[in-house]
Amino acid sequence: MTALEREKIWQKDNRTRRKHFPKWQKKFNKDIRSKYLAASKAYPKKPKFPKTTIKLLESLYKEVGRDFTNIKKRTKSSDLTGREWDKSVNEWLKKEGFEKATDIELTTNEDIKRTIKRELAAGQDAGLGSPQITRNIQNALKQQGMVIAAFRAERIARTEVIGAGNKASFDSAMSDNGAEDFDKIWIQGRTVRTQRRQRHLDEMRDSNNKPVPLDKPFRITGMMHPHKGPASEVVNCGCTQAYVEKNPPK
Repeated sequence: MTALEREKIWQKDNRTRRKHFPKWQKKFNKDIRSKYLAASKAYPKKPKFPKTTIKLLESLYKEVGRDFTNIKKRTKSSDLTGREWDKSVNEWLKKEGFEKATDIELTTNEDIKRTIKRELAAGQDAGLGSPQITRNIQNALKQQGMVIAAFRAERIARTEVIGAGNKASFDSAMSDNGAEDFDKIWIQGRTVRTQRRQRHLDEMRDSNNKPVPLDKPFRITGMMHPHKGPASEVVNCGCTQAYVEKNPPK
């Protein structure tokens, strides 16, 4: 596959991803901020947070994935139906999604605890009374929520939208015994953040030189497709994948 062909595939995928980013960034921003506001309102009591992250991930994957279940094979008409994709997402939630949601919520909870601890120590060092320390902690949680939510919502939305698209693409390629017809090629993202990952560049070069069987992991990262791996490999990763016929018509 030529560099121009890879570029066209990445650009097409990226255009599809980008139309989803704003919506889901806004939703995660609202969700994260709501937890800081709840903690501020409840302090000094411990707040009870609803498990909203898993619902957001479920909705995101089911919505975004539909834009990628019928554009990847390019040489074959059969694709995943909406019902098949929803079933795949439900299975993913059980195997990976719940753990991912827990990690997201744990990060929020730990930052809330750090904020409270920091403001409590600062108030005590300054000799403030309990009412003033309480007000300071409540205000600090509100401010911290605004700052952290903006940063984390962008990163989470970007990572999960790309992850949903890559998973839907791969599931679509695998449908109808796709492994018998197709191999896959890793395409490194064109963002500065992604290009810093040498392993992803090496993966693209390796798989372009010798395409990887669809049902086998990529040889360098060990992932079945981009974004199916640890956070160190997927956060801020803009990689995608392409499929090539094993026996193209002559």
